Order: sequence, then C-alpha cells, then structure tokens
Amino acid sequence: MRTFLFILSLACSANVLSQIKGFTPVENREIDIKEVKKLAPEEKKYEEKPFVSIGMPTFPGGEEALIKYVHKNLHYPEEAIKLKIEGKVVVQYAIAPNGDVANIRIKESLHPACDSAVIALIKGMPKWKPVSDKISSDFTMPIFFRLSDYEYVDGEKVYRNPTQKPSFVGGEEALYKVIMENLKWPFEEHHVGGKVVIRFIVTKDGKVKSPQVIQSVYPSLDKEALRVACLLSEWVPAKYKDKNVSAYFDLPVIFRIKE
Repeated sequence: MRTFLFILSLACSANVLSQIKGFTPVENREIDIKEVKKLAPEEKKYEEKPFVSIGMPTFPGGEEALIKYVHKNLHYPEEAIKLKIEGKVVVQYAIAPNGDVANIRIKESLHPACDSAVIALIKGMPKWKPVSDKISSDFTMPIFFRLSDYEYVDGEKVYRNPTQKPSFVGGEEALYKVIMENLKWPFEEHHVGGKVVIRFIVTKDGKVKSPQVIQSVYPSLDKEALRVACLLSEWVPAKYKDKNVSAYFDLPVIFRIKE
C-alpha cells in the first residue's frame, strides 16, 4: 500500500516560502567535496542499484479533469447552505489494482450532510488508471465548501441569493392557477400523495431552464411535476444590484389524496 497526499490547485515555490514569517532561505553555496570526505574517513561503499518509479494512479483525463469533476458533481447540501456552513472535508480513499475507488473514509469532518456529499462525490468517480494490477494506493483529498452569491452553470452565473428573487408573471395566484389547470394525477397512483419539489433556473430573460427534482415522492408524480414546471414560461427575472440575473427557484408541487 502506498500513500499520496493529493491537493488540488496547490502551488509551492521558493518565492512563496521566502514570504512565510520565520522562514529563512538557505543560500546556494558550493560545497568542497574534499572537506566532506574528511568528515567520513571510514566511508563504506555500497553497490548502487537502479531506482525504478512505478508512478501513481491517474484520474481519466488527468488532474484538470479531476478538478472539473469535483466542480461539476459536488453537491452543496441545502441544510449546510441554510446553516451557512463553510469549510473543509478531508477524505481518504484507495485506488484498487483494477482502478476502482474503494475504502472511502472521512479523515476530517465538517458537517454530516457535507461529509455525505463528499462520500457520494468520491463513490461516483469513474475508474482510475492504476499503476499495476498488484498495488493499491491511498489518496487524501481536501474538499472545500464555500458559500457565494452565485455559481457557474454552463458558463453562466446563476445566483442562489439574489437581491430580488424571480417571480411568476401575475404573482403566486397566477402561478398556482396554471399549475392546477395543467397538473394531471397519474391514474394508477391515486393512492400516492405528497410534495414534490422542483428546482429550476429562471434565466435573466425570464425563461425556465434545467428543471430537476430535489425532493421526490414517486417516479410518476416526479415526472408529472417536472412536466408542469416546464409549462411555466413567463417569469420576472431575479435582480442583483439592480441588474437582471439568472437565479434558482424552488417550486413545491403538492399531490393531495382525497379522503
């Protein structure tokens, strides 16, 4: 078993070290080899053996692809966002000889929901390229959770907490009227009820984009809630500092069982 410390986006140089308080760089001086030999007059000679490096496992596409994978697939838990939790989770995992990710464990916890999100992230990784079919390797990776006003989706800023949230044209009453007029309860699921929550982006042009289920009840009900969400075409976009911006909107769709 070999262990590697894997740190994303870490730059280290002599110039950086020289700026650290208390660090004194050593001058680059030539050393007189004769003087060194005098310190070890009974030096023994050993047979030199070639050093062979077998390398380390690699993520498909390399380090840049790994960074993109983390950015794309790391889910910031709603609970952590509401509690304004930020910080670092340190996770350790092994790359098995066949390239599978195994033995995932949290070395430094932040919050149970964040820890679970990191475990799900690592579990979802594709196969790595192993160093050999006999050696497994441990990786330690810090994953950072940082709150910001927005995130990038398909290259576009999408705000989580805009100054003014998006709203349906005509207000809430008009919104739920459209939902009630179009919502169809799947016949075979009349005995199933509950609340489906759909999250989508309201673009700065007032259109619905990328709807997804963030709270599920039942597959057929989830599908129907998604269908209706896509019919809600006219929105007043969100604002951030008096400018129209794209922002998230969470829509609850309730299926009530009639008694």
